Amino acid sequence: MLIIYARLKSSLFAQVFSCLSTNQKPLKQLWIRALPATWFLPACYVIAVAQILLLTLGIFFLTTSHTDLHYIHQEHNLNEHTIYVHTVDPGAMAKAYHYVYLKCPLAFNRYALKKIGRLDWMREFRVNFDDEKLVITQVNSLPSERSNTHIMDISAFTFVTETPQVL
Repeated sequence: MLIIYARLKSSLFAQVFSCLSTNQKPLKQLWIRALPATWFLPACYVIAVAQILLLTLGIFFLTTSHTDLHYIHQEHNLNEHTIYVHTVDPGAMAKAYHYVYLKCPLAFNRYALKKIGRLDWMREFRVNFDDEKLVITQVNSLPSERSNTHIMDISAFTFVTETPQVL
Protein backbone atom coordinates (compact mmCIF):
# COMPACT_ATOMS: atom_id res chain seq x y z
CA MET A 1 0.00 0.00 0.00
CA LEU A 2 2.79 2.38 0.90
CA ILE A 3 4.71 1.53 -2.26
CA ILE A 4 1.67 2.39 -4.38
CA TYR A 5 1.25 5.63 -2.44
CA ALA A 6 4.93 6.53 -2.93
CA ARG A 7 4.83 5.77 -6.65
CA LEU A 8 1.63 7.76 -7.04
CA LYS A 9 3.12 10.69 -5.19
CA SER A 10 6.34 10.65 -7.22
CA SER A 11 4.49 10.38 -10.54
CA LEU A 12 2.22 13.28 -9.58
CA PHE A 13 5.23 15.36 -8.64
CA ALA A 14 6.95 14.59 -11.95
CA GLN A 15 3.84 15.44 -13.97
CA VAL A 16 3.20 18.68 -12.12
CA PHE A 17 6.84 19.68 -12.47
CA SER A 18 6.86 18.94 -16.19
CA CYS A 19 3.60 20.87 -16.66
CA LEU A 20 4.90 23.87 -14.80
CA SER A 21 8.24 23.82 -16.59
CA THR A 22 6.85 23.47 -20.11
CA ASN A 23 3.77 25.59 -19.45
CA GLN A 24 2.09 24.16 -22.57
CA LYS A 25 -0.98 22.47 -21.11
CA PRO A 26 -3.27 23.69 -18.41
CA LEU A 27 -2.77 21.94 -15.10
CA LYS A 28 -6.42 20.89 -14.86
CA GLN A 29 -6.30 18.90 -18.11
CA LEU A 30 -3.17 17.08 -16.94
CA TRP A 31 -4.81 16.05 -13.66
CA ILE A 32 -7.96 14.86 -15.37
CA ARG A 33 -5.98 12.78 -17.86
CA ALA A 34 -3.45 11.38 -15.35
CA LEU A 35 -5.68 10.52 -12.41
CA PRO A 36 -9.32 9.74 -12.93
CA ALA A 37 -11.46 11.21 -10.19
CA THR A 38 -13.26 7.91 -9.82
CA TRP A 39 -10.41 6.30 -7.89
CA PHE A 40 -8.21 9.16 -6.61
CA LEU A 41 -10.59 10.41 -3.91
CA PRO A 42 -11.48 6.93 -2.59
CA ALA A 43 -7.77 6.06 -2.49
CA CYS A 44 -7.13 9.13 -0.34
CA TYR A 45 -9.90 8.07 2.05
CA VAL A 46 -8.51 4.53 2.26
CA ILE A 47 -5.04 5.87 3.06
CA ALA A 48 -6.48 8.22 5.70
CA VAL A 49 -8.42 5.38 7.37
CA ALA A 50 -5.32 3.14 7.31
CA GLN A 51 -3.23 5.85 8.96
CA ILE A 52 -5.85 6.38 11.68
CA LEU A 53 -6.03 2.62 12.33
CA LEU A 54 -2.25 2.32 12.59
CA LEU A 55 -2.12 5.32 14.93
CA THR A 56 -4.76 3.84 17.25
CA LEU A 57 -3.03 0.47 17.16
CA GLY A 58 0.28 2.10 18.12
CA ILE A 59 -1.31 4.02 20.98
CA PHE A 60 -3.04 0.85 22.19
CA PHE A 61 0.21 -1.15 22.25
CA LEU A 62 2.07 1.71 23.90
CA THR A 63 -0.40 1.86 26.79
CA THR A 64 -0.83 -1.90 27.27
CA SER A 65 2.87 -2.78 27.21
CA HIS A 66 3.78 -0.32 29.95
CA THR A 67 6.31 -1.90 32.29
CA ASP A 68 7.12 -0.95 35.82
CA LEU A 69 10.30 1.12 35.87
CA HIS A 70 11.17 -0.18 39.34
CA TYR A 71 11.33 -3.65 37.81
CA ILE A 72 13.76 -2.56 35.08
CA HIS A 73 15.98 -0.12 37.03
CA GLN A 74 16.90 -0.89 40.63
CA GLU A 75 19.46 0.75 42.89
CA HIS A 76 20.64 -0.75 46.15
CA ASN A 77 22.69 1.40 48.55
CA LEU A 78 24.91 -0.73 50.76
CA ASN A 79 27.56 0.82 53.01
CA GLU A 80 29.48 3.19 50.74
CA HIS A 81 28.65 1.37 47.52
CA THR A 82 25.70 1.76 45.20
CA ILE A 83 24.73 -1.31 43.21
CA TYR A 84 22.67 -0.73 40.06
CA VAL A 85 20.68 -3.64 38.62
CA HIS A 86 19.29 -3.34 35.09
CA THR A 87 16.76 -5.99 34.04
CA VAL A 88 16.61 -6.88 30.34
CA ASP A 89 13.40 -8.77 29.64
CA PRO A 90 12.55 -9.17 25.96
CA GLY A 91 9.40 -11.13 26.77
CA ALA A 92 8.74 -14.40 24.99
CA MET A 93 11.41 -13.79 22.35
CA ALA A 94 14.48 -14.56 24.51
CA LYS A 95 15.73 -15.18 28.03
CA ALA A 96 15.63 -12.43 30.66
CA TYR A 97 18.75 -11.33 32.54
CA HIS A 98 19.81 -8.99 35.33
CA TYR A 99 22.95 -6.96 34.65
CA VAL A 100 24.69 -5.86 37.85
CA TYR A 101 26.82 -2.70 37.92
CA LEU A 102 28.83 -0.79 40.50
CA LYS A 103 27.88 2.88 40.40
CA CYS A 104 30.95 5.13 40.74
CA PRO A 105 30.42 8.85 41.40
CA LEU A 106 32.00 11.42 39.11
CA ALA A 107 32.23 15.20 39.21
CA PHE A 108 29.22 17.42 38.56
CA ASN A 109 26.68 14.89 39.87
CA ARG A 110 27.52 12.31 37.18
CA TYR A 111 28.39 8.65 37.58
CA ALA A 112 30.09 5.77 35.80
CA LEU A 113 28.81 2.20 35.74
CA LYS A 114 31.28 -0.67 36.06
CA LYS A 115 29.83 -4.01 35.05
CA ILE A 116 30.11 -6.67 37.73
CA GLY A 117 28.26 -9.47 36.02
CA ARG A 118 25.13 -10.95 34.50
CA LEU A 119 22.58 -13.09 36.32
CA ASP A 120 19.71 -15.23 35.18
CA TRP A 121 16.31 -13.72 35.81
CA MET A 122 14.89 -13.87 39.34
CA ARG A 123 11.43 -12.68 40.31
CA GLU A 124 12.55 -10.96 43.51
CA PHE A 125 15.99 -10.74 45.02
CA ARG A 126 17.93 -9.25 47.92
CA VAL A 127 21.35 -7.60 47.69
CA ASN A 128 23.84 -7.76 50.59
CA PHE A 129 27.55 -7.28 51.22
CA ASP A 130 29.70 -9.88 52.92
CA ASP A 131 33.25 -8.49 53.30
CA GLU A 132 34.28 -7.62 49.73
CA LYS A 133 31.74 -9.92 48.14
CA LEU A 134 28.36 -9.00 46.74
CA VAL A 135 25.70 -11.56 47.65
CA ILE A 136 22.48 -11.61 45.63
CA THR A 137 19.85 -13.99 47.00
CA GLN A 138 16.56 -14.88 45.40
CA VAL A 139 13.49 -14.32 47.56
CA ASN A 140 11.16 -17.29 47.19
CA SER A 141 7.75 -15.95 46.32
CA LEU A 142 6.45 -19.34 45.20
CA PRO A 143 6.99 -22.58 47.12
CA SER A 144 7.98 -24.43 43.94
CA GLU A 145 10.90 -22.08 43.21
CA ARG A 146 14.34 -23.04 44.38
CA SER A 147 16.49 -20.45 46.10
CA ASN A 148 19.45 -19.11 44.11
CA THR A 149 22.41 -17.35 45.66
CA HIS A 150 25.00 -15.54 43.54
CA ILE A 151 28.29 -14.38 45.07
CA MET A 152 30.38 -11.84 43.17
CA ASP A 153 33.79 -10.55 44.19
CA ILE A 154 34.00 -6.76 43.90
CA SER A 155 37.40 -6.27 45.54
CA ALA A 156 39.00 -5.82 42.10
CA PHE A 157 36.76 -2.86 41.30
CA THR A 158 37.97 0.61 42.15
CA PHE A 159 35.93 3.75 42.20
CA VAL A 160 36.52 6.14 39.33
CA THR A 161 36.60 9.60 40.79
CA GLU A 162 37.16 12.58 38.61
CA THR A 163 37.88 16.00 40.03
CA PRO A 164 36.70 19.01 38.05
CA GLN A 165 39.46 21.11 36.55
CA VAL A 166 38.97 24.84 36.62
CA LEU A 167 40.61 26.66 33.74
